[in-house]
Amino acid sequence: MDTQLIGYLCVGGVIFFVFIGGIIATIAGIRNRRKGSASQNWPAAGGLITNGWIEENQDTDDEGFTSTTYTPKWEYQYQVGQQTHSSSRVSFGGVTGYGRRKRAEEELNRFPINSQLRVYYDPANPSDAVLIRGTKGTMGGIIAGIILMALSVCGSCFWLYFLLKNMGVF
Repeated sequence: MDTQLIGYLCVGGVIFFVFIGGIIATIAGIRNRRKGSASQNWPAAGGLITNGWIEENQDTDDEGFTSTTYTPKWEYQYQVGQQTHSSSRVSFGGVTGYGRRKRAEEELNRFPINSQLRVYYDPANPSDAVLIRGTKGTMGGIIAGIILMALSVCGSCFWLYFLLKNMGVF
């Protein structure tokens, strides 16, 4: 098989997977937006923060520059009827990561360990719960997914043009 054709097929595969990633991100974003909207009407139960920590993620770019993101995380328990549930979901929009540890610690103190709070749960599925109701932050996944799909469609147009041109179609 021609090496150039293999290259075109590899590029086509990458474009395909970017498109699939866009579809997945869009679907997840829409799902989170719907759940976040529905959570506005969910009942509340008493809850207890059982654990809290800061997750540290480091990323190094091509030039060797390392950046660190600090993300506050919590675990909590709540009771619905006679059933005790555990969760770590704060909201359907996700939790913000911070570039400074001090800012993440300030956010972590929003829900201190052993503090009591309201937990909002889905009455149809009480194991599905959040600490913060609403849709704030849910558009990011939808927008990212749409951008990925648009880029892959544009990329596939260029890819198809160069593939056909290489094959001598025009």
